[in-house]
Amino acid sequence: VQAMNKSNEEPFNGDDEQMITAIAEQAGVALNNAAQHADEHAHSVLRGRMLELWSPKMPVLTTETESLCRKLTAELHELVGAEESSIFLCSTSGQPELGHTAYTEKFSQTFDCLPFGAAGKVMETKEQLRLNGVDDVAAFVSVSTPRKRKQPVSLLCLPVLNAHDQLKIVGAIELVGFEREFSDGDVKIASSFMIHANRVLTAHLTYKNLSQGDGLLQRAFHASSDVQRAIVFDEKGRFVNANYDIETIYDVDVTSAKVSNYADWITAMSADECLRDDLDNAYKTCKPVCNRQARFSRADGAAVGNYSVVPLLDVPDNSMTRSATDEKEPQLRGSGVPAPGVRCQGMVLFVSPTAGDGSASPGAAAENRPLSAPQVMPSDLETDKVAKLASEMKSWDYDVMAAAGRDPVQLQTIVSVMYHDLRLVDRWSIQPRVLGNFLSAACAKYRNVPFHSFTHGATVAHIMYYFMSQTRIGECLDALHKLAMITAAVCHDMDHPGHTNSYEVNSGSMLSMRYNDRSVLENHHTATSWSILRQEECNIFATLSAAELKQIRGLFVSSILFTDMAEHMSLLNKFKEVNKETPDWEPSNADECKLMCNVLLHSADLSNPARPWRIATTWAHLVGQEFNNQVKKEKEANLPYAPFMETNNELEHCKGEVGFIKFAIKPWWSHVVAVFPYLNFAFDNINSNQERYEENVKLLTDTTATQAPP
Repeated sequence: VQAMNKSNEEPFNGDDEQMITAIAEQAGVALNNAAQHADEHAHSVLRGRMLELWSPKMPVLTTETESLCRKLTAELHELVGAEESSIFLCSTSGQPELGHTAYTEKFSQTFDCLPFGAAGKVMETKEQLRLNGVDDVAAFVSVSTPRKRKQPVSLLCLPVLNAHDQLKIVGAIELVGFEREFSDGDVKIASSFMIHANRVLTAHLTYKNLSQGDGLLQRAFHASSDVQRAIVFDEKGRFVNANYDIETIYDVDVTSAKVSNYADWITAMSADECLRDDLDNAYKTCKPVCNRQARFSRADGAAVGNYSVVPLLDVPDNSMTRSATDEKEPQLRGSGVPAPGVRCQGMVLFVSPTAGDGSASPGAAAENRPLSAPQVMPSDLETDKVAKLASEMKSWDYDVMAAAGRDPVQLQTIVSVMYHDLRLVDRWSIQPRVLGNFLSAACAKYRNVPFHSFTHGATVAHIMYYFMSQTRIGECLDALHKLAMITAAVCHDMDHPGHTNSYEVNSGSMLSMRYNDRSVLENHHTATSWSILRQEECNIFATLSAAELKQIRGLFVSSILFTDMAEHMSLLNKFKEVNKETPDWEPSNADECKLMCNVLLHSADLSNPARPWRIATTWAHLVGQEFNNQVKKEKEANLPYAPFMETNNELEHCKGEVGFIKFAIKPWWSHVVAVFPYLNFAFDNINSNQERYEENVKLLTDTTATQAPP
């Protein structure tokens, strides 16, 4: 956008520049939308076919997995002109090494390992693979089927990802061509198809897990950002399973719910009877009810939520053989009567968050809280469960990711236990509901990115909790410092977009302009956090005096700003200058106490390489995914990028980790353990992990050399 010669003949000023920048950004949005519209129009036929798979005439939930896989591969087979197609599904979603099942046009077979060839590579890397004109294409084909006399000339393999969590692999689809090579257009069509196929297979496999009664409902929906809570009822309306504690919303215990009909307790907890009526109608007609709203009443307040009711249908197996457009024998009749042979096996009630009913005043926000603000706080849990969780969390080896994954309820419960166990709730008279509101709002502000998620925030908070509860560091900090630091740890990466400050600055983002290119994201995390803490219903600092609030804000802001890696050496030098590696250093004044807080949060943020191997390597791969995603964006936008952030294979990843440990982690932690010698075990972990990475580098280097052509 170029502007010339202002009409008032004045020179352009800063306000003009901001206005033109805003216009340019809006133009970019408009042009991008237009391009997307044109692209969607070109693929309307593809979308139409996939939408048929979601229609009531195509019961993707209840059909046999083999029939569904054949349907999907046949559609893609036709769309891209492949001559042979196969689909591979993991035995356990996200863990392909535990086994898979291969489905082809003629047969299916189960294996207890990764698939061979291209499909195995794609399921391991989660990246699509295309081979054209390679002499040994046949060597990459993953499943042995009767071959044509001609050798294959092309292969296209695409990952099947969990629709709710792109980090989890579901399987892979492999297409083989004997007559033609796959073009860029074929790849584009196939990629668009896979967006819908991922959703279809995720929904189907979720239902399959439910119907088998293997307790996977909770895990299946933890990664979903738009469906927070789900309850399954059997064919008689009795409670079967849920992905959360139903007592937190409904005034009924699980034992009673399992032996009574939903109508017995839906009426007791609902301010109106619309939800019960919708469940009744869904059972009678086998038709879903979508996006309705209800107000749920409890003694401790009310909540407003959107809900959907989805029947689990038993449909004859031959339904997949009918045409998707065949109207002669619909499965669901418009009259509200189920079609012949269709039987309701049960019901799923989904409850999604809403901001409220629009009528509540700001002061009523705590009473009309959204259902995305789960109140599963220690005061609501059994005392022995809280004690058991607190005991587990007092270990350096406690794994937040393994314990809670990305489930917001479990993560908030873990963090809440920290506040209670450190006696902060009692000392500062924090209301349990206010703490719950704060943690829910904080969780909601974290984005669903690979590394910098709320799981990372809770993990850093756990390390801070360990410092303050299990070491002599806790004796150096008073209750105010502990409240500041556990809260800063929870909030330190709030609303992180999944890329670095350099990306913000080089792309000229609004955040970089707002914070003048200095610690852009850290300033944003701090400001976003404080905007939540200032809300009355989330203000866990409400009982602090003005002087105490000023002090806690100073500690909070300073500590988060020093998590910027650009400040790493500056903080390390300050740390060395003050204590001269004196063992068991104790701060002697307010400035040294603030320095200790800065050091503790930065140490917690850099603690993953100091954890046991299983934890360290999990988080290392997640940050690698974020780095690769950023490099991809930077290349597309022709921006400069850091070569160390791009890892194309496991060898490069391991080399990068060795370098990071040598040049960043060891210099930092060697000084930390010199000052706090009771943390020596952490440095032992760092050495052990470095050795493991170096062994992997050697092994992978030797393997690469062996496989290289002469």
